[in-house]
Amino acid sequence: MQQEKVHYYHSLTDDFVVSKNQNYTLAADYSWSQSGKLFYFKAIIINFLAKLISWFYCHCWARPTIVNRQLLQAYAAGFFLYGNHTHPQGDVFIPYNLLRHKSLNFLVSPANLGVPLLGSWLPYAGGLPIPNTLHQLGRFQAVIYQRIASRQGVVIYPEAHVWPYYTQIRPLPLAAFHYPISAQAASFCMTTTYQKRRWRKRPHTTVYIDGPFYPQADLSAKQQQVQLQAEITACMQKRSQASNVEYVQYQSR
Repeated sequence: MQQEKVHYYHSLTDDFVVSKNQNYTLAADYSWSQSGKLFYFKAIIINFLAKLISWFYCHCWARPTIVNRQLLQAYAAGFFLYGNHTHPQGDVFIPYNLLRHKSLNFLVSPANLGVPLLGSWLPYAGGLPIPNTLHQLGRFQAVIYQRIASRQGVVIYPEAHVWPYYTQIRPLPLAAFHYPISAQAASFCMTTTYQKRRWRKRPHTTVYIDGPFYPQADLSAKQQQVQLQAEITACMQKRSQASNVEYVQYQSR
């Protein structure tokens, strides 16, 4: 990929990274709370492999700079981690490397389950596909809150669509911020930025961790949602200014 590569978009929700089964939908009886010895055995193996790969990715291959990683590592309770969605590999492996000693979950598009070979393993790696119907929503949210209560981390990319190397923050939907309000849990944000290298075209990655952010108890639930969205958006927009190169340009049609 050359530095002058341009992506043209019609809206900020366009997809630039798609799977072969982009329209994959969950079965009506899909279960987010699988259990049993076989499931846990597979989960242990898949998580071990994911964290091993993430170590090589972060220390031998991409080698991103992580600022304030201690904020997450020192936080014992369950929490939500919001990030901008700009790197198909890094957005998976960097959180695994940040939280090597904590169970991790990702809110993902159902389309990810349709990826050949890898898709079927996502639930063992903490992948929580977003429901297709309101009928499924209650079961989905119950699992999220149970995992927060179990002191696990839940990673959310509110922008939903991967825009590789995009250097700004797209609108973060208000709906993505109701989880911390219902769970009364802390939130952090993870802002990925890109810096020009002297000898290579592909930019260096710097990731900033900020938080914790808490809902204000004296506000209504809806007001807390708005407050949390505004705080995290402002923080990520400020951090995004650390990017100083456009490896991929995005232009509106």
